[in-house]
Amino acid sequence: EDKEEEEHLAPADPSDVSTDDLVP
Repeated sequence: EDKEEEEHLAPADPSDVSTDDLVP
């Protein structure tokens, strides 16, 4: 259950993240 919460906090999906650090 703890792992599921961690995934929600830091999604590994570039589409879900709006940071220019992951995409050039």
